[in-house]
Amino acid sequence: MRLSDWIQIFIASITLGGVFAALSTSNKQIKTSNKQSLFEKRLDIFMVAEGFKQILEETKSVMEIPDKHENTNGLKFREMINNTYLNELWEVIPEPLDRAGSSPIDNLEAQRNFLIKKEEILQKSQTAELIFEEPENRVVSTFVKDYIILLDGRRRYEILLKEYYETEKQYRGQHRGTDLTTKEYLENHTEENEYRQRLLVEPIKKLSISYKRYCEQQIKIKEQISLKRGKN
Repeated sequence: MRLSDWIQIFIASITLGGVFAALSTSNKQIKTSNKQSLFEKRLDIFMVAEGFKQILEETKSVMEIPDKHENTNGLKFREMINNTYLNELWEVIPEPLDRAGSSPIDNLEAQRNFLIKKEEILQKSQTAELIFEEPENRVVSTFVKDYIILLDGRRRYEILLKEYYETEKQYRGQHRGTDLTTKEYLENHTEENEYRQRLLVEPIKKLSISYKRYCEQQIKIKEQISLKRGKN
């Protein structure tokens, strides 16, 4: 074999080695990129869940189960959005202290923004189940979902309560001199109790359970927020 042939073989082997090295480097970069992406997605959802947890720790009253019409519901809604992630929903319930004030549905833009945020949070809940490891994935997913469901329940209940207050006003106008209390009116002339059970009581019970489970698994969940987990 001529010297030129050996030179060509040598050059080809160097080129081939370079290709393998480039592929190896590219593969490592892809794995690192995927790992970084997974870390960022987990961290994003974890921070949302931690924000919800902090609110529940600081305002335990939002988890109290109402045994009559919840006339402080609007305030509790405000307490549940008292962080930077949810604070943009402040106008969803515009006048929580004024029963004769405007209804939430008077501000359709605020209601639309709430529904957009609700959908965003439900998507995070679904994503959590896919990207966290079992069984913590369901713990995170359920807690985030239960939180926004109760928040939506408070929004819907407030709309309903404003409507009932208006019909109560009309009733009193037609029955002057009545000594019926608001509680008695709601119990005897509306479906407030049924809606309260559906929109507040049941969601509070579910959130209480998922919140407790989240707190119990918090350390294991935190362990998944790391770039050092080689198998991910």
